[in-house]
Amino acid sequence: GRLDDRPTIRNRDLGEVGHPGVTMISRDTAALCTDAGRSNRSGSSEFGVTIANINTGTRSVRDARFFRVPDTVGFNYAIQPANFPCDSSVYNDVAGGGNSYLYVANGQATVQDPRGNRSPTIVRALPAGFEALTVDVNPGREVVVYGGVIDNGRRSAYVIL
Repeated sequence: GRLDDRPTIRNRDLGEVGHPGVTMISRDTAALCTDAGRSNRSGSSEFGVTIANINTGTRSVRDARFFRVPDTVGFNYAIQPANFPCDSSVYNDVAGGGNSYLYVANGQATVQDPRGNRSPTIVRALPAGFEALTVDVNPGREVVVYGGVIDNGRRSAYVIL
């Protein structure tokens, strides 16, 4: 794609409270961190990632699926203008068969296939008490880096997987 003063697709309200993190998975698929529970007026938060399909031909966006993040930090550590700490990063394993892995940080660290409908897998290789707040992938080195806090937010930390 290319950046342009005239966006191909106009902004669309997907009904959620906000999207502090957006990751492009492919040219027609995006992952948007969100609190879907508030948008559904369920009264409780349901933090996770909405996968949206982008149709440039019809200039439309459609929600495809939602991955819930279990045991999130919710709105803890929120700093304006972001609504809450939630981040995602994708690793496209071109050499290993074309699989994609979407890593998500929102207290709990998870990984899932962004194109599938299975539940996310909790990343167990993190130290006890670590709350993941951000994530990025270095595809060249095949590593994932989670940033976050420990000791209930008293100290910052990062983990390299």
